[in-house]
Amino acid sequence: MNISKNKIQIAVILLIVVSIFILSLIKKENMLVTNNSNNKINVIKKTKEINDIPTITYIVEKNISGYDDKKNHLTYDPVDIPQIVNTNNNQIWNKVNQVILDDYKDNFCDPKEYPTTANISDIYYNWGATITFMNKHLLSLDVSTGSYCGGAHPNVYTYGLKFNLDKWREDKGRQIDFSDIFRDYAKDKIKIKDIVLTEVMKGYDVDMIAECKAEIESNYGIGPYKESDIEPFAYSFNADGLMILSFGLPHAIANCEPSSTLVTYESLSPYIKANFLEMLK
Repeated sequence: MNISKNKIQIAVILLIVVSIFILSLIKKENMLVTNNSNNKINVIKKTKEINDIPTITYIVEKNISGYDDKKNHLTYDPVDIPQIVNTNNNQIWNKVNQVILDDYKDNFCDPKEYPTTANISDIYYNWGATITFMNKHLLSLDVSTGSYCGGAHPNVYTYGLKFNLDKWREDKGRQIDFSDIFRDYAKDKIKIKDIVLTEVMKGYDVDMIAECKAEIESNYGIGPYKESDIEPFAYSFNADGLMILSFGLPHAIANCEPSSTLVTYESLSPYIKANFLEMLK
């Protein structure tokens, strides 16, 4: 039986293509599993497509969940850390990924550094993030952390991580603040704060409104951005508005922290930059 030269060439080409495909699958699988000193493996999972933008995936790390007295060691629960994939070495997206990973690690209880006064059975660390908005320009996450690594009391924080995927602001150490959202925050901040407080107060029990309003107003600048007076409260954003997450109040009045409160872009429309609203589209 005669076999034409063209058929042989086609068969060889098909064999090469299949071989390349198999090798790429093996390489991809190897990239998805990495060594981790505590968890043995670190698996990327839960890939999610969002419109026409880079995919979000999740790196599985671990939260300290408690202490196993029988086995005499800490116990852990998995936590999913959002990451942008298919970055194609995009410098901004790579930095965003690193900031999110660093945020998870920043307050992690290190077993080697527990104070001798700490009861190890009380040690815990929980970090979790929820994506509230993402398109090809912007990424916003709600982050909640709770930890006790020894000391006077546990630490509980709720805040937003907010990124401009079009540019990076080295000077701020973060990518989006009020100077990016509002036309002139320094000039209009009292009016903006009043709008925020009015919306936040709607979420309080009637018996708490007067007390908490006074406490929040007197502590309005407390928090990591007190000195800059740019961001007096922790927030994230979604397609409809700003989510007010925390005022960074002292532990003694922590019951006055707001539940997540939406302040719509429409209510803030006299003060918001038009180009920020365009980036949301």
